[in-house]
Amino acid sequence: MPKEGRRNQRVRVPPVETPLRKLRRVRTITQGQMAALLKVSQQTYSKYESGVIRPDVATRERIAKVLGVGVEDLWPRRAPRVRAPEADEARA
Repeated sequence: MPKEGRRNQRVRVPPVETPLRKLRRVRTITQGQMAALLKVSQQTYSKYESGVIRPDVATRERIAKVLGVGVEDLWPRRAPRVRAPEADEARA
């Protein structure tokens, strides 16, 4: 039976190694340094890195330039969603 005081403790989950995080660490740049280069807060940059928010196009280009890679290497394009033909026929 768990102890009474342990019920509300958070479990620490290691951060996901995203391509953005991995490249930044390989280049030995801190989140704070990246944030300063991009003129955003460290919290905002952390959210970019963890995928909570996506940077705008201009910021993506600046991040890619700082890390020496292409934008597509960090944020691959998503394939357009295609509706199944059966769905169209069912509506007719």
